[in-house]
Amino acid sequence: MNFFNFRPQPNYLVQPLPPSWLLAWGDNIEQEAIWSDGKLSIIIANDWIISPNNQFVVIGDLWLSNRKILLAKLEHPGEISDLELVAWLWERWGATALDLLQGMWCLAIWEKDSQQLLLVRDAVGTRTIYYTTNSTTQWIAPQLSALNSYRSNQLDLVALRDYLTCSFVPGDRTLWQDVKELRPGHILQLPAGDIYAYWQLQEQVTKPASLEWHSTELRSLLEQVMLEYLPANDEAVGVFLSGGLDSSCITALASQLHDAPVHTYSIHFGAESANELEFSGLVAAHCETQHHTLEITFRQMWEQLPQTMAYLDDPIGDPLTVPNLLVGQLASQDVQVTLNGEGGDPCFGGPKNQPMLINSLYGALANQDPLQAYLISFQKCMA
Repeated sequence: MNFFNFRPQPNYLVQPLPPSWLLAWGDNIEQEAIWSDGKLSIIIANDWIISPNNQFVVIGDLWLSNRKILLAKLEHPGEISDLELVAWLWERWGATALDLLQGMWCLAIWEKDSQQLLLVRDAVGTRTIYYTTNSTTQWIAPQLSALNSYRSNQLDLVALRDYLTCSFVPGDRTLWQDVKELRPGHILQLPAGDIYAYWQLQEQVTKPASLEWHSTELRSLLEQVMLEYLPANDEAVGVFLSGGLDSSCITALASQLHDAPVHTYSIHFGAESANELEFSGLVAAHCETQHHTLEITFRQMWEQLPQTMAYLDDPIGDPLTVPNLLVGQLASQDVQVTLNGEGGDPCFGGPKNQPMLINSLYGALANQDPLQAYLISFQKCMA
């Protein structure tokens, strides 16, 4: 089968997620807009806010974990949405308001007086922003598929190489030549086209502390994050539980900190495949969760692959992507919020980090280039 000519079978119903917003930046935009000013046209927007003094327009997807703190800082007495909250903050502090936000967002902020459009992505990239670069009109959306009508079909071969190497496309490239992705923690300013970072991860090397100190600090941070992300106390919460250290910690803390039922979800691939149900079952029993297991067949994975690709938008070469979609569909029957232990491997030296850690500790002996150690970590098509 020619990979590049692969098409889903006719009985597959493949539906990309509809865009939550779509903007056009340029002159003589022919497509109908719901609002426009200067070179900016809002084509689609589930939600958008004009600031109280009518100087700023805020469009985007936003969830703030520290909204109570921000409301107190503003001394705002009423109930307002997160998007309205950003409009109030921007009116008072401008771009420095970004330092106050905690959560997940992709935002477009139109400044009427200066006729500038700012595109802003959260610090760790939990939301995405894509934009075209191929004409005098730039199209902007949080989903890559929303830009299909406004780009060419020319593949970016460098991005394809990077994807085959790393199993994702790093940096600001996408698989399409004339579509870019705004990097996490960055702002794109139009019309100037300047891109700059408003947040960067900083290395802070301090005096080594004891293992007990690190464990206490980790526990404190995990509890802080869990309290921010748990739903209201009368609402059930779900956890994707593999039985490993990361998801088990999350399950234990959810059970301890949350008064409503905790649902846990584990997957396996049939009797002929190895599984971790023994470990996830032990954790679920110990934490007294409402435990659910889901058997996923390889046929199901194949049949769900086209729909998963459509939902992914920008591809990720992780074999658990389809199972995550299926277990997510199961969890959605019981809960609106699910937690997981994703990110544990990068933080705690899991298998993808081991070549880099070994190179960092013993690089002088092996005389290995750090980039090579990084690429080996992915164990894909690096060679």
